[in-house]
Amino acid sequence: MASSLRHRSFKAERQEPLLGVHDGDTGSTTGRDAGKDQFGKDVGCVSVVGACLQFMVDMVRKLPFFTKPTPPVELSDRQYKRLQDLWDRIRVPYDSSNEEHQEGLRRLWALAFPGKILPSMKTPLWKDMGWQGEDPATDFRSGGLISLQHLTFMGEKCPSTFKKLLHKHDGVRSEWEYPFAVAGLNVTFMLTEVLELRKEPDVPNGAAFRGFAKMEW
Repeated sequence: MASSLRHRSFKAERQEPLLGVHDGDTGSTTGRDAGKDQFGKDVGCVSVVGACLQFMVDMVRKLPFFTKPTPPVELSDRQYKRLQDLWDRIRVPYDSSNEEHQEGLRRLWALAFPGKILPSMKTPLWKDMGWQGEDPATDFRSGGLISLQHLTFMGEKCPSTFKKLLHKHDGVRSEWEYPFAVAGLNVTFMLTEVLELRKEPDVPNGAAFRGFAKMEW
């Protein structure tokens, strides 16, 4: 009975104006105070719904399908050696004092802007490629050197797609869009997270890595 009354009361509240009773209407609350009351009710409703959804998720996770132990991934000797190589590469940060790392950035610049001279390793021109500032080295915190290698690989092996994404040729353009280079670094970082490649020395055991392990590599 109490539940039914609360339900009817809630339906009545939702029929009121969002900001309460307007000037000239009948009622005891007007304007800003009524808006605060309604805002509190909306927030409370959202909180209840969120709590219910979380409860449902927790219950589903306790089902045998989710709690059943998953057997470890079986890798061939070749795959395990390549996994170790990935671990080694992921650990390498970008070092702006390393000439080989700098050369990698110059190679990326040449792929992005063939024939256009790069005046120095610190220049506002880097922003044209989608770096955040004048020194790309400051953007490598999460991606590391492997993210630069991935961008370069894309520029060399998939030049058409690389240039379409860099110069945003497709679709209707907006004044501000994703920064191409930084987006590339983040894609690499997210891939390593999804594939659980930062759990060294444990071999990843998630669904994404299981699918990855079935590929030829």
